[in-house]
Amino acid sequence: MILTLTIQIYIPATKGYFNVGEAMVYLSAILLGPYLGGFAGGFGSFLADVFSGYYYFAPGTFIIKSVEGFIAGLIYVKLKSLSKVSHRTVVFTFSIIPSLVLLTASLIYYGDVLELNFNSLGFGVVQPLSTLSLSFPWYAWLMLSIAIFLALLYLGFNIEPVTWVIVLSCLVGGSLMVLGYFLYEFYILGYGWASIVEVPFNIAQVIVGLSIAVIFSKPLIRALKAG
Repeated sequence: MILTLTIQIYIPATKGYFNVGEAMVYLSAILLGPYLGGFAGGFGSFLADVFSGYYYFAPGTFIIKSVEGFIAGLIYVKLKSLSKVSHRTVVFTFSIIPSLVLLTASLIYYGDVLELNFNSLGFGVVQPLSTLSLSFPWYAWLMLSIAIFLALLYLGFNIEPVTWVIVLSCLVGGSLMVLGYFLYEFYILGYGWASIVEVPFNIAQVIVGLSIAVIFSKPLIRALKAG
């Protein structure tokens, strides 16, 4: 809660805010496990919303952050003790899945033309300014998907297994958080497509929180074991 309250960047379009509290959600999940850690992260974030005056986000925050922490903690617990062979299998699986999803989605929804829409965003209103169309044939999507697969595979095989597990846990949990807030703002708060404004900020929260968790989790784990 304290970390969430320390740094806040207001987002007018959704009346939400960017914060660095994601780090505590991840650290709680890794150090305390999926159940206690998930609850601690969710409840702490809930209190931060209430004390900051963002009470309309508080119910959603409690559920979203609790689920985020639970999933991150669960993945960490399940994967941290994998054998070398199992680790390589999991790395391969989680490297190829996003690549296939990207390739499939791009071929179905984008085809040979990629359109970049530049919009003027206001509260509850999205006004198109201009559209840029780029030629992006199927083999370009294929090459991009292969590049992502190889990059993820390289990282998974070359960084320390426990670090990779922490990164994976935070990314999966963080993805659910990003999706959860988008749906909460879109349907519950009624912001419509203006909700998408907060998506990049929430992704940034995941990246910042993940980075802090990677740096501090292992020293804290060692300290807890020593104690």
